[in-house]
Amino acid sequence: MSGLWLQASTILASIAMAAWLGFRMERLLDAEPGTSEDLEARRSFAWNLAGRTLMEASWFMLGFTVFRFHVEALGAPPWFTPLYLGLLVFVYGVGSFAWGAVADRLGQRRLLMMLACAMIVGLMVPMPFIGLIPFVIISLIQAFMLGSMRIPFALASEWASEQRGEAIGLMHATGWMLAVGLGAVAGGLYAAYGMLAVAVAGVILYGGAALCFLRMEGEKVEAPGQTGTRIDLKGLFTFQSRWPLFILVVVLMISIPRGAIVLNSLNYIEKTGFDLSTLFIMEAWALALNVILFTYAGVICDRIGAEKVLTAAGLLYFVFWALFAIGLPPAFAVTIYLIPVVGLLYTSSDALLARHTTLEERNRGVGISAAVVFIGQCIGSALAAAIMALIGDSRSVVDQYLWSFRLMVPLLAVGTYLGWRLTRAMAEAEDGAILEAVLE
Repeated sequence: MSGLWLQASTILASIAMAAWLGFRMERLLDAEPGTSEDLEARRSFAWNLAGRTLMEASWFMLGFTVFRFHVEALGAPPWFTPLYLGLLVFVYGVGSFAWGAVADRLGQRRLLMMLACAMIVGLMVPMPFIGLIPFVIISLIQAFMLGSMRIPFALASEWASEQRGEAIGLMHATGWMLAVGLGAVAGGLYAAYGMLAVAVAGVILYGGAALCFLRMEGEKVEAPGQTGTRIDLKGLFTFQSRWPLFILVVVLMISIPRGAIVLNSLNYIEKTGFDLSTLFIMEAWALALNVILFTYAGVICDRIGAEKVLTAAGLLYFVFWALFAIGLPPAFAVTIYLIPVVGLLYTSSDALLARHTTLEERNRGVGISAAVVFIGQCIGSALAAAIMALIGDSRSVVDQYLWSFRLMVPLLAVGTYLGWRLTRAMAEAEDGAILEAVLE
């Protein structure tokens, strides 16, 4: 009965947040000078938002969260799970990078999103019927295709150019909002019917995302890219502004320990005695709290500066997860797990790259922002796997996780310090530019 009550309350929370986010979207578009009276742009913004929402929610609950437990069911050892999660986020990050560069080069962003969805649907079909190694390979290819989800962020920042931080936060929030509702049933669905039910649900949702992208209209989604340009490694990291590379270093130094600790914390909590259905509902409530944070994180970035928000994310991770790594009783560990922070990291990094790139660099810049977040988490998760493998059977699985967490905490302190230095450098540069303008 308590499990049913948790499921029902989680779904109701998801519905309530959907209505709230709808009002937030209307307010955002009404306040945007270039979009408020443009009905085609408003509809395309909404379809873009809906398509990405279906993709992210499907990936989060029917993909990433299920996959971590399914590989163990297929026979993977405990140390393999952090390595596998790291590989998933690494490939997703590389995909974000690559799809952003391709969108800059080729344009036709509506077609690209529909193509990505079609390929993901095709990859879902064999997943219930294959063993560990083929499952890992196919899920990694799927993660690369899902890197295309960064393109809708670039589109949103163009439709709401005056309030791009809030638009990006709203994009994150809606995807996680639907994941809240899916989380209420995904654990029970997988526990009762296995990977086949998950694959069927995934095919339906990814197919729905493709239909949403099909409904987008206008020059922004149909225009060709930059003809006559080449995509090369040096060009991918070249920007007119000097700030993007500094921003990416800070994001990387926060993301590495996050990958080692936060990414693997759900598996650690499961080893302390929680069942899968409860874990999925717990994950759903963590997402629900982050939906609220995502919605306002963009507004905060626009008002006080995204660089300050990025630094705050590093500091909060350091404080809360240093406590988590001590090995607190399960109730306290779950409480820390539920505290939302990731919305500050994701939204601030996206907003900073959107702000410090030109329109021609926007797809690539936002893609690189995601790539660094996820590649950093991959590095951290791989380090956690290596630490657990080195400890081996000399300690319990719970102790293996805890030591992999503890050794990463100092990196969070380094990331916080670098964020503070970035904030100071940007403030000094802005003050210098104002002074120069006054003197002229």
